[in-house]
Amino acid sequence: MTGGDAFAQSAAQTSFNVPAGPLGRVLTAFGRQAGLQVTYLTSIGTGKTSPGISGPATREQALARILQGTGLSYHFTNATTVAISQPAAAGGAGAAPAGRSRSIRSMCRARPRGVR
Repeated sequence: MTGGDAFAQSAAQTSFNVPAGPLGRVLTAFGRQAGLQVTYLTSIGTGKTSPGISGPATREQALARILQGTGLSYHFTNATTVAISQPAAAGGAGAAPAGRSRSIRSMCRARPRGVR
């Protein structure tokens, strides 16, 4: 796949039907519909809700809508994985390195149906 092909896939729109609700549930539904693995620390999603998204959008547009008002951001680590993160607080004290946390949440479209 060339860089142009990757960009074309990224810019392609998908029709999403992700209802509003708790952020974790919304991100799980988004990951399945977008065919992406979504990773984040569970602590940053606790207590947050999302407006969801309905209709055609690129993956990036859908994520921006889903994360609207949460204070969280995203970045693609590769073509099939997106990481959700919280911007570091001033000084960064108390923040655990992502590699050492046991509470990383990951959703993957490859999970067989009926398996939770």
